[in-house]
Amino acid sequence: AGVEANYNLCFGGLALFSEYCYLGKDCTDDDVFDVAKALTGDTKEFTDALSDLALGYDGAVKAGNGAFYGDVLLPTVYYDFDYQVMKDTYKKSIDTLDKYKHHKYYEFYRTFFEICCIKADIYLNLRNSYKSGNTEYLNNVANGVIPELTKLYRKFGKIFEGISFESYKRNGFEIFHTRLGGILMRLEYAAETLNDYVSGKIKVIDELENEPISGINKTWCSPEHYMATSFLG
Repeated sequence: AGVEANYNLCFGGLALFSEYCYLGKDCTDDDVFDVAKALTGDTKEFTDALSDLALGYDGAVKAGNGAFYGDVLLPTVYYDFDYQVMKDTYKKSIDTLDKYKHHKYYEFYRTFFEICCIKADIYLNLRNSYKSGNTEYLNNVANGVIPELTKLYRKFGKIFEGISFESYKRNGFEIFHTRLGGILMRLEYAAETLNDYVSGKIKVIDELENEPISGINKTWCSPEHYMATSFLG
């Protein structure tokens, strides 16, 4: 229950295991990509773009989960990570994916990366804008960016639902609905909080007052790890 990957999307990854088992130390990246393409039809360029979801973070588990599930007000993603790199990496992946609009899962991948790219910009700029008094940016996030994110999350949810039901029973999908619902509620709360601050209704935003804790927990892999501060202890 709560599985996030359709097995049909994982065949390319089998090549990495199979070729290293078959060729051993003589295995090259080209060997892996050639077999992956034979299995899926996906080019090296396309596969590389998807692989960049992990951000090249050696040793990190499901690094891309942080961008998708991370809270926009609370620093639960990567405390020492360069969010500009995150944003630029995901934008590059989007540009590559746009060359493959014919791909069966183009909308699935594209929407996911678009969400992560937008959130990377928020992770990069929201706290600093709050600290510097840039209310114009805060207002834009509340009334422009967050509504757009909400639409993208709902769009992704429907796409993901369709892909999941290709292979799995519907039992268990309620876990993803719960996760997605939590994200949408937190986005709604974030927009309300930012608007209250910009209008002067509140004087501080508690979540943005505290500085992020230094360090990266490379063992995090569950969506819930990035969605609640209870995992920060």
